[in-house]
Amino acid sequence: FKKGQKNLIEATRFSRQIAESNYDVELRQFKTQFEAAYRQYLQNNLSLRYYESEGIPNAQQVVLTAGKQLQAGQINYLEWVQLINQSIHTRSQYIETQLNTHNSVIQLNYLLAQ
Repeated sequence: FKKGQKNLIEATRFSRQIAESNYDVELRQFKTQFEAAYRQYLQNNLSLRYYESEGIPNAQQVVLTAGKQLQAGQINYLEWVQLINQSIHTRSQYIETQLNTHNSVIQLNYLLAQ
């Protein structure tokens, strides 16, 4: 009887060690995922602030200036198209950065809800 109880205690102790080890591994994985998601959010947010403070206003200024230069004959149509294309590209990057920032927030919320 004592030998059976002793084996049961050892098995329980071993199971506890396995559970603690699994918990530690899961906790480390969660921390790694959360830190990566948070770094990505910070990077996206920094890019978003750049576009809001400088990128989009500059793109709008390029459009205005290019239109005036085209009307005044200072640039030809091809140069105007290239400038407008640059402005559109900047706006497209801004929208993509907004999407990436929102996705980062969603990822962080998902990890925090677990």
